[in-house]
Amino acid sequence: IGFEPPLNLSVMTGWATDSSRLVYPGSSWTACVHDIAVGTYDACLGDFWVTPDRMTMVQFLTPFGADFFYLLAPSDASESLDKTLLKPFLPFSPDLWGLVIGFLLFSALVLAFTDGNNPEDYENQSKTAVIFKSMYFVFLGYVSGGAANAPSTVPGRLATVGFGFFVLITLASYTANLA
Repeated sequence: IGFEPPLNLSVMTGWATDSSRLVYPGSSWTACVHDIAVGTYDACLGDFWVTPDRMTMVQFLTPFGADFFYLLAPSDASESLDKTLLKPFLPFSPDLWGLVIGFLLFSALVLAFTDGNNPEDYENQSKTAVIFKSMYFVFLGYVSGGAANAPSTVPGRLATVGFGFFVLITLASYTANLA
């Protein structure tokens, strides 16, 4: 089997020329890419990482594979499951968590009182159902980072803005205490 026109193909041994290895002594792969850039080689075959330095020298084809690296670190195996599960609650003291839950319950009552007649959110439910659904909206809004309902009254909207400010301050304080 032949090729038309005949191929003038030669296989070079080694990754790069000595002159390119002098320019890039730390990486024979970068030296090989340099050989392509200066026209010594037409192609380098191998498992190359596309780095910014190499991208400035030549254009790469779309990669057909990827290398996956995993960082492994030793862990303290003596830590119990309950200590692991309690870690997200450590930035605040138990008293402060109690205050947060108390404010959330207060916010639910305010929301039920100010916007309990909103047919889009509460569907003309009983007062007890409105209070429980307000608790659901407030706790969902707290864990999702914003309001979970759309109040229709001005007092309900003001209460929601106050609740949003509370979420903002709590999130900022929690993040600051992680450091």
